[in-house]
Amino acid sequence: MDASTVTLDQFTRWLQLADRTGDGDGDGDGMVSKEEWLAYVRSGRGAMDGLWDEQEAAKLFDDLDSDKSGFLDRGDTEAMIEREWAAREASTTRVNKLKPPYPTGEVRIINTKLNKSTGGQYQDGIIKKVWQGDGGDDDYGVTLYQPVYGKEVTVYPKGSDLVVEATRNAGYASEAKDNQREKERNSWTN
Repeated sequence: MDASTVTLDQFTRWLQLADRTGDGDGDGDGMVSKEEWLAYVRSGRGAMDGLWDEQEAAKLFDDLDSDKSGFLDRGDTEAMIEREWAAREASTTRVNKLKPPYPTGEVRIINTKLNKSTGGQYQDGIIKKVWQGDGGDDDYGVTLYQPVYGKEVTVYPKGSDLVVEATRNAGYASEAKDNQREKERNSWTN
């Protein structure tokens, strides 16, 4: 396992578990020594999280200890957060930077013109067309195909709005889900 592939969620989970189970002190001080880390790996709980080789785990500890303090702690967590944000920023673009050929996969446009009371701040879909609107330099129109709903929609984000990789947690659309979502939206706005 390589430190660059470890996610923030994995890292914080490992720290919490190693801090509690590590060397048995259960001190929960938020600082995990190499000894605690390796005790966690040997305990069998590490194997459930993909940490079963002690030598590999020792190397991973050294790689994750970004400040070389000899402990995995808050400073290392902050370094992990910075790394994830940098990776996310590198995988994003702005609406005004979209040019043909457009991305072929689903994207998410984070539309700052919408507010929470309208029931959404983003739109997911496959980009079909992008054009600059008549409302000024930062006014754009985007036609998206939404495969979940089987239809095209036009949205009007700012040119400075972010375009990121879409996340799909809700599953496919259904009339029952649409009705439930509509009920939830109405409860927010009333």
